Amino acid sequence: MRAALPDLIEPALLAEKGARLDGRVALGQMERLTPLIASEPGEAWVELAFSIDAEGLRTVHGRVRAEVALRCQRCLQPVPVAIDSEFHLAVVTSVTEERRLHGGLEPIDCSAGPVATARLVEDEILLGLPLVASHPDAGCNDMMARWQGKKDVAAENPFSVLRNWQDKRRDD
Repeated sequence: MRAALPDLIEPALLAEKGARLDGRVALGQMERLTPLIASEPGEAWVELAFSIDAEGLRTVHGRVRAEVALRCQRCLQPVPVAIDSEFHLAVVTSVTEERRLHGGLEPIDCSAGPVATARLVEDEILLGLPLVASHPDAGCNDMMARWQGKKDVAAENPFSVLRNWQDKRRDD
């Protein structure tokens, strides 16, 4: 069983030490993610490797794995969504350092001090979520199945009753 990761990390210091962290982070700590989750939040499994690359940049390479239940936008029932995201970050403390970043690295601003681990993981989970959560099967509930079995509703003219009434008046 993996231990919980520390609440705060200092990526620059960890990169200089060449540290590796792996553990879990509770999804319930993530303020932006929790409103999107349709059931009890679980945990994310996280692996972080800190290093200094050939250009002297302090980097964080990580992987986040989690399973969350989102609301299906068709039937509003929970739909499980698996997240497995790898990311490559570079520690920056100024805009000048951010401009030096080479391809594939995203900045992580450490100018204000330690970084909240849950916030770092939450960012990666949010980026890994689908734009629209839905079951893979279009008939994911009874209502959808009934609608799919009906003939085209647009073909029925809602004014046909008035036309019938008008035709009847002409006949009289």
